[in-house]
Amino acid sequence: MKSKILPLVISAAVLMLPNSCIQQETPVAGAIELSEQEMTVPAAGGVFTVEVNTSEEFTVSILTNWITPASKQESYTGGAWSYAVDTYEGLENRSAQIIFYTGAFSDTLTVTQTAMEDTLYDQFIESTAPGFYAQGHDGFVYEDLSSQYSLTVSSDGKCSHRILTLYPARFFTAAGIPSDAEEGTSCTVSVSQNFTTELDSSFQLELTVEKIADGKIWMYNHTERKGIIITDGPELI
Repeated sequence: MKSKILPLVISAAVLMLPNSCIQQETPVAGAIELSEQEMTVPAAGGVFTVEVNTSEEFTVSILTNWITPASKQESYTGGAWSYAVDTYEGLENRSAQIIFYTGAFSDTLTVTQTAMEDTLYDQFIESTAPGFYAQGHDGFVYEDLSSQYSLTVSSDGKCSHRILTLYPARFFTAAGIPSDAEEGTSCTVSVSQNFTTELDSSFQLELTVEKIADGKIWMYNHTERKGIIITDGPELI
């Protein structure tokens, strides 16, 4: 019986304590707290606001150059503070930190900006001209009367597709594509080119077959926003 009665006795004793004996939490002098520690903004950029809770003046360190105060500040005290984010054309999300601190106390806001939307894919998948496509700059495609298209197959069944123009002399080559590729097939393609300085002259590109139709194959990389359209088999266009 004692083990059952004892908790009730203790509870009653606590209820009988005067209010002055109950400890109250008091704000720590100099402490600082943000309304949130993480913020996500779109690729288009814009302005966001964060609430800063502190009883003292604070300082701010912005650990990037793509976030800036939305207006010039003379001093920093508790309240709502706004920051502007630049537009972003990158293919992967990016993050940066803003640190708010007063003396020995600090709080950190991590801002993540999402990558730009894939505006190329819909255009790419509806295109019919063989060649190279990349978001952000012009691609290099076969054009009647001004381009040559060639296809070679190695002994291991890998294809090399090449588009060449003579005036001016420009080329694009995609090598290492399985001759038996089907929809859903993924492979590493060796790309070489001299039609733009925005890309390396040679690089590796992971591509997946998105569509096969009308004697052509559409291969795409959704992360890098790049794709190629090639002929399906040894028949040239």
